[in-house]
Amino acid sequence: MTSLPSEAEIVIIGGGVLGTSIAFHLAKSGAKGVVLLEKNELTHGSTWHAAGMVGQLRASRNLSKLLQESVRIYKNLEAETGLASGWRQTGSLRLVRGRERILEARRSLTIARSVGLEADIISPSETKKLFPIAETDDLDGALYVAGDGVADPTSLTLSLAAGARKFGATLIQHVAVTGFEREGRRIKSIHTSSGDIACRTVVNAGGVWARQIGKLMGVNLACCGLVHQYLITEPIAGLDGSMPSVRDPDISVYYKPEANGLVVGCWEPDTAAFDDEPIASAFGRELLPPAMDRFEPYIEAAIKRTPVFADTGIRDVITGPIPFSADGDFVMGPIPELDNAFVASGCVVGIAAGGGIGKSMAEWILEGRPTLDLWPVDARRFGEVQGSKAYIFPRAKEIYGEHYTLQPPGHETRSSRGFRRSPLFHVLKERNAVYGAKFGWERPNWFAPSAQEAIDKPSFNRPNWFATVAAEHEAVRKAAGVLDLTSFAKFEIYGPDALRVLQYLSARDLDQPIGAVSYVQLCNKAGGIEADVSITRLAADRFYYVTGTGNGVRDIEWIRANAPSDARYTIEDVTSARSVLLVTGPKAPEILRNVIEERDSLLAGNKRFSRVVIGAAPIRALPISFAGEVGWELHIPTEYARDVYDRVFEEGQPLGLRDFGYRALDSLRIEKGYVYWGSDITSDVNPYEAGLGFCVDLDKPAFLAQAALRDVKARGPERRLCTFTADALENAFGGEALYLDGAFVGAVTSAAFGHSIGKVVLNAYVPTPLLQRQEFEVECFAERSPVVRAKHRDLLKAA
Repeated sequence: MTSLPSEAEIVIIGGGVLGTSIAFHLAKSGAKGVVLLEKNELTHGSTWHAAGMVGQLRASRNLSKLLQESVRIYKNLEAETGLASGWRQTGSLRLVRGRERILEARRSLTIARSVGLEADIISPSETKKLFPIAETDDLDGALYVAGDGVADPTSLTLSLAAGARKFGATLIQHVAVTGFEREGRRIKSIHTSSGDIACRTVVNAGGVWARQIGKLMGVNLACCGLVHQYLITEPIAGLDGSMPSVRDPDISVYYKPEANGLVVGCWEPDTAAFDDEPIASAFGRELLPPAMDRFEPYIEAAIKRTPVFADTGIRDVITGPIPFSADGDFVMGPIPELDNAFVASGCVVGIAAGGGIGKSMAEWILEGRPTLDLWPVDARRFGEVQGSKAYIFPRAKEIYGEHYTLQPPGHETRSSRGFRRSPLFHVLKERNAVYGAKFGWERPNWFAPSAQEAIDKPSFNRPNWFATVAAEHEAVRKAAGVLDLTSFAKFEIYGPDALRVLQYLSARDLDQPIGAVSYVQLCNKAGGIEADVSITRLAADRFYYVTGTGNGVRDIEWIRANAPSDARYTIEDVTSARSVLLVTGPKAPEILRNVIEERDSLLAGNKRFSRVVIGAAPIRALPISFAGEVGWELHIPTEYARDVYDRVFEEGQPLGLRDFGYRALDSLRIEKGYVYWGSDITSDVNPYEAGLGFCVDLDKPAFLAQAALRDVKARGPERRLCTFTADALENAFGGEALYLDGAFVGAVTSAAFGHSIGKVVLNAYVPTPLLQRQEFEVECFAERSPVVRAKHRDLLKAA
């Protein structure tokens, strides 16, 4: 038995597929002093009983690429490690029935093509040939991915472990983590059942224990454990393990041929939580009692799809814990509130994603960022609210039960709602606001007319809010609109070195006069955009930092990780201290001048904030409007918000002012060429590529991205963000594939219907050599339509 060393460079907690993959990739990359600790034996917990299906297609292009990387790794793993990985390429089928499912499959097919993944929609008869025990008369076909497969979870994990050892990592079993020694934002050492081990970096890959380990670290992770179950049948004549795995989303059942029988599993509503109370310390390679009352309806549905199942015996029922998260996606990357800790957990498809996660985590730990932009699974997308028991368990159980449910764009969750509400929540609700959820906040998406039911009915075509959003959009363009932006994340950054910190991290010169409002990108060493924000200088050593609702944790953690180590500054979260109202549109100046105490106090200039009074409320008025019209964000002490709203609305209604929501804002902004961080711009996009070169001041004092951005400007960007319009499309949502002369040249980063121009508007990056071309094609729902590249990103100017 390997003894516990007194110190290590990197300690990984958890010996499942993710932990061993991280150890393998760290060691293979040359990292020294890598130690993995497992409380029981490798694979114990959830890995050993995983179903082992390996699919590569996700809703996000980069997550699909990550899963493709897993398959590439698994194919070569035995040659690298000397142990078989248990990988078999069998293909996969996702059954399709009904018009909306056809559109869903076509959208998935488009994403597959955009990442080079071989896929096709096949007929019911072709489906029957591949999976002959299925009844296919009611089907419209199936989405077939030939390169998908299965992997034996134990063989895969042991192969990764062998590779980790081969490259120098130490794996120690039967050592339980019992606590941590923490000094400020750093873990100094780990307490275990065999003594203490000091470390420079710690990785929490604890699977269903990850949340519990996080508690020992003093942090609240938005991952958890839920109970999943599947059964294994007796052998079925004519069935063998080379047949594809099958997902039947309409009955929420999956099949995996195995050992001449079938694995049959389901995603049932209201499954049980596993770690809502502390997990028994002895729990290892155990199973839980079956919950057949939850399983039986799905068995009956499975019999209708595969009638042979009715006459086949059940060999075993597997009921065990699986990792999950607050939104159903992985939880990866740096742990908020800690400077030297990472997490990789919450992954319900750990076998499918394990290889890619291990590689990306190794890059993150050793190089500071992964090759792929992984914001959709970044641990910093969550905050305290998502990690609370009241939020995570109801939300995780809802998402689990809807794993296969049809979810067109615009789908909203029902559980864990109402935790964070603006002071205007009830008055806007009375005005028929239809709310969506973001980062625990309730945000108005649109306002239903009195004759319309105030509920969402999303669709792959025209949703029920389309006409109403068009009217909101028109009001902002022609008169004025008011939008509650209270959920914006807001911080004050102050101290002797506050300017020094922000100057070092931003591409724009922030040494501006007091009162200046700057649109800013914070950029990494490679020039990629890490944050897209507004920064207002309140005093020589104090700044007001405003970012997107869900971006605050990530932004601030990135600032802390990259600021000069000797800088003296403080970051204070003031999100709850101020509500925000956006008043925008051609009539906005008249409305605000009539309602503020001193009419001329609004005239500080279009790049400076004004201190104004409305009623008795002292307000910071920032001359910013993401709608692309003249407007101001009114940052109001929270207790005054309702009174200010009432006064603005009363004054503005005769001039055409109306409430509008985030869905209209999306349409308004894309027409004006404004970009979203996380889709149009990310950490692997630089400002020159994104058309934001006007925000870069290369000659200011030395800053983090200066060398990289100078190089990009000298060479010229390799691609540029372009805006396209489509006459023939009814809708688009982002992720569509862009073609030129029949060749794939890019993917749509975001899209919306532009109600002012009456067309679908799409953003996509185009390689620089192709910028002379105007006419392209976009593949939407697996069909190509012509699109025209606009000469100007601001479509209203272009018109």
